[in-house]
Amino acid sequence: MTAALRSRVCPRSRAFVRTAIWLGMASAALAGCGGASSSATTHAAAQTAHAARANIAAARALVAPYTGRTNPFPVTQPLVRRPGPATRYALLQCATPVCALFAQLFEGATRALGVHLSIVRAGPSVTSQQAAMGTIVSERPSGVILPGVSGDTTEAQIRQLHSLGIPVVSVGVVNASRYGISFDTAADPGISLLNGRLMAAWSVLQHGAGTNAVFYATPELTFSAYMQRGFDREMAALCPSCRVRNVTIPVADVGNSAPSLVVSDLEAHPRTNVAAFATEEAAIGLPAALRVAGIHIAVTGYAPPPAVLQYIKAGQITSGLDVDLPVSVWETVDALARLSTHEPLVDGERGGPPIEEFLERPQITFDPNMGWTAYPNFPQRFAKLWR
Repeated sequence: MTAALRSRVCPRSRAFVRTAIWLGMASAALAGCGGASSSATTHAAAQTAHAARANIAAARALVAPYTGRTNPFPVTQPLVRRPGPATRYALLQCATPVCALFAQLFEGATRALGVHLSIVRAGPSVTSQQAAMGTIVSERPSGVILPGVSGDTTEAQIRQLHSLGIPVVSVGVVNASRYGISFDTAADPGISLLNGRLMAAWSVLQHGAGTNAVFYATPELTFSAYMQRGFDREMAALCPSCRVRNVTIPVADVGNSAPSLVVSDLEAHPRTNVAAFATEEAAIGLPAALRVAGIHIAVTGYAPPPAVLQYIKAGQITSGLDVDLPVSVWETVDALARLSTHEPLVDGERGGPPIEEFLERPQITFDPNMGWTAYPNFPQRFAKLWR
């Protein structure tokens, strides 16, 4: 196992094993004591059976609102002042594959708004991200857009931008306001905690009390730690006897060596039957790696990119908890347009969960290469608001 794979067994699972052993010893010690022995044995068996049950009803109730149901469209109020044609926004493009998709979506949105977009690419390291942010500060754009990078990494540059009167918005930076970011589609840590809980409930629905799950975290993504916490807590609540491990996949391995890291981990833990990813980008290339290794496992994850949506459509990956990235991106541009023209944000941009759904094979009725959106007419909706 590589050094990047640091796994652990859920403490509740270890506590359950110790409890079961103790109960067995107590039953043996009471043997030969007549009715007392029979009563103690029956009580111990009942306790063990109760601990081994999974709360399927609760898991199903948690997942249900995110299966085939859509949140309202987030923006309904037109712009009061449209940004002028000389307006130029800057986008920090991170190193993961989804950031390349972000760049395409932001280009389409800014083109529809009638403003220019400068894309500054950054590598996976803190140094490269800070250097890219330094470039953006020197360009003095009308507004700045950040992906889900760590706010700690870019806080100094964000403060510089604010001192220049340049608004900053983001997609996926948890606790965004703490760093001086004026808008984010998923800034509330509670949303990431909920997403972890949702993936835990989905996992329990796959194998019930026999669930043996692994959560693959990517700590460089700020929401990952909250998802992991939500996943672990919900697994413990829904199924105390289920086993849970947490494993790290560094962001530098996403899109390249992540499948081999996952296969190595699963080979070292052959009883694992469910895998959940903080970012399902880490599952790009995974079906082929699993096939070669002869591993069959239920897989889900957050925000599946087009390649993983294609796997789901082909039956090679089980599901994904997808977020409506196109609408989120265009909503972010709408928010930046309002902020850069000194217009207040509208109600839908002041909080609330993004549009999310669990997608399995029957739900992939669209072209996976175009990504998933609950509102295929979103360009027309925003164009009407931006006239």
